Amino acid sequence: MRSLSLVLRCFFAGVLVASCGSSGGDQGGDDPAERPEWVRSRPVSPSDYIGVGIVSKKKNPYDYASRAKNLALNEIASEISSNVSSRSVLNTLDVGDSFFENYQSDTQVKSDIWLEGYTQVGAYENKNTYWVFYRLGKSDYKKSKQKKIEETLSKSKDLYRQARDFETSGDYRAAFVYLFKALGIIQSFWGEVLETELDGKKVFYGNELVNRTFRLNQSITIRPSKPVIDVERGSDISEDELTFFVTGSGKTPIGNLPIALSTSPVEILTNRSFNTDANGSIRFSVKKVGAAARTVYLDARFDIKKLIQEAGVSFLVEQMMEKIEPANATLDINLSDPLVIIRSKEQKLSGVRQVEQLLADYMLRKGVKVYKSSGGRAPKKASFSISITSKYSIKEVQSGIFMASYTANLKVKRGRNPVGDYSLDRVEGRGATRDKALKKLQKKLENEVKYRLAGKIYRVMFQ
Repeated sequence: MRSLSLVLRCFFAGVLVASCGSSGGDQGGDDPAERPEWVRSRPVSPSDYIGVGIVSKKKNPYDYASRAKNLALNEIASEISSNVSSRSVLNTLDVGDSFFENYQSDTQVKSDIWLEGYTQVGAYENKNTYWVFYRLGKSDYKKSKQKKIEETLSKSKDLYRQARDFETSGDYRAAFVYLFKALGIIQSFWGEVLETELDGKKVFYGNELVNRTFRLNQSITIRPSKPVIDVERGSDISEDELTFFVTGSGKTPIGNLPIALSTSPVEILTNRSFNTDANGSIRFSVKKVGAAARTVYLDARFDIKKLIQEAGVSFLVEQMMEKIEPANATLDINLSDPLVIIRSKEQKLSGVRQVEQLLADYMLRKGVKVYKSSGGRAPKKASFSISITSKYSIKEVQSGIFMASYTANLKVKRGRNPVGDYSLDRVEGRGATRDKALKKLQKKLENEVKYRLAGKIYRVMFQ
């Protein structure tokens, strides 16, 4: 069973320990035999928690008294510990060691909750060292702690009842927020049994809060309008297809509930956070699905973290709620390869690969099906068409110098609708012979298509 320290070991403990002195070897100009008994030998009491702080005055000339006090209270804190009850919410959820350590550390920071009623028994100093002695009655501590538990439970139960009323009225957002507030306010006592009366019944309160949160989450259903969507890469998906419906108990629509969207293995969404409308639905569209994956999985999930943040509670509530699998639904988006027809009326020039072929090579590398007009009869239906017209020329511009030039215009359509108009203006190659000029033209033409033109056309079609 884990042991949970309930009090802060001073926030500056590391610094303060480094500044501690030692009572045994201190040479402060006084007679060690005349020092108080509690300085010479640490006191022990079955009825009190004891703390003695010792600080070097040389190392801390301005704040040795406050540092010694903090060290003494830190000692008291280290004595106060409590086992996590088997009936506490921490044990019920079976939180991991990482969470437990975070909880222990965070709870210790709230030392002022616990260290009330301590008294200073004595203080002593010599030229080099300062000592201070504090004690806290165990019975006083127990009473103070129980009083705080009762006060905290009263506040939390008020929040719990408001959450229940919101749930009854169908306001799930407010219901969750108030449940998280109610849970956060008792955080310092999560390790306690917290047996209390709620609406005339004895309950273990921490467990009751978490169980109600679990049940409320389980009452939520998220359903896509279509579980599977078939779409061609580069096409849009409309709101009619991308709609999710969110309902609660009795299939009642839940409005104003935050829903988080995500896709895998690639991201295709620009907006991933929505609130349901009055009809309990979220609707969105996706423009030009350009993912290379065959199937994209879209997950719609109740954004429980957003409401935890809205409640203004500590990060530990969020960590605890990781035990809850938020209501969610998934739809599959199956992507098919688009078909692009390239219609070329290019003037052929010996030794130069046509732009038609250069574009086809680029598109094929991108996973696009390509049909070239030079390949035979064109299919009846295609996603896009690219029409190319061009003009080549080669001439001797001066004695022994030939220049080959190429000019082209490319029109891109989706069906009958124009989507882009591009041109290659006077791509040129020069050489001492016709063949050398054509080779240089070919190289420049390949670079123009590969690194500039083809990318622009691909993006306008599919991104």
